[in-house]
Order: sequence, then C-alpha cells, then structure tokens
Amino acid sequence: MLDDLKEILSNLESSQSYLKWKEEHEDAFLSSFFIVDKQGWQLAFYSPKKNKVSTFSNGTLVQADSAIFKHKEDKVEQLNLDEVSLIMEEALNIAKKELEATKPGLRTTKTILVLQKIDTVLWNISFLTSSFYIFNIKINASNKQIISQDFISSLYSNPKKNKNLL
Repeated sequence: MLDDLKEILSNLESSQSYLKWKEEHEDAFLSSFFIVDKQGWQLAFYSPKKNKVSTFSNGTLVQADSAIFKHKEDKVEQLNLDEVSLIMEEALNIAKKELEATKPGLRTTKTILVLQKIDTVLWNISFLTSSFYIFNIKINASNKQIISQDFISSLYSNPKKNKNLL
C-alpha cells in the first residue's frame, strides 16, 4: 500500500499537468495525501511563498492556490513517505477498534483519511457515523502509537445548543 502511494506520487510528478503547475510553484512541496470513502487519493502541495495549497487527483490539477485552513502560527510541514511504516489498512484497523471501544455499535457512514506531518508523520482519520457523531483519531505513522482521539457528539444530541434543529 505504501508502494502504491509512492507510485501515485511518482506518476503525478511526471505528468504534464504537474510539470506545468510546478513551473509557477517552485517552492511547493507535498503536504498530504487524503482520501474520502475510497474515492481516489488526492495529493495536496503547499506553497510557503503563496501560503496556498493546490490539489491533484488522478494526475490532474483539481484545485489551484486555495486557502489553507490552519492557525497563523501553525507551520505546514513536508510529507516524506519514507518516514511512513504504518500502512493505511493497519491505521484503519486501529481506528475502528478505538471507535468500537469508545462507542460500541455505532455504524460508520463516511471515512476520511489524511496522511500528513504535524511534528511527526501521522494518519489523521475521521469517521462520520449514522448518528452524526464524529470520531477523530491521529496515529503516528512510524511507530503506530495513538497521538490523540476525540469524539464529537451529535449536533442533534442537545437541541438547546442549536434551536434551528427543533
């Protein structure tokens, strides 16, 4: 699976779409791989000069120079696939076991996986459940340790918080 990501990156870096884009984004570097429900990997490249991110999918530029969602003081780090030893399937298994241990019986309706570097290379996995709960877990992609996990309760669980839902 890791070899698949390396091949996707290699194929992209030799594509005409990427090469043309790279001429205007010389400082840009790979910042993440992400996928939503097995719809195909997307690769994000961050340009420090522009403080913008561009996204490619299937060798094609799908979004150029988009705003990046981060705190001003946060630094976007370069993703190096050679630092990754935990493959996606293993990370998903760890995440699913933690979700089951936290909230047994919840059914997952959407899965978002991000491979990125925030101090260390990590898998950032979010599950949206049929009850609109969100479970997020960050797993170190080099040593398999859980960095953090958060369970965000449903918007519908407390109607006083959002009176428009009544």
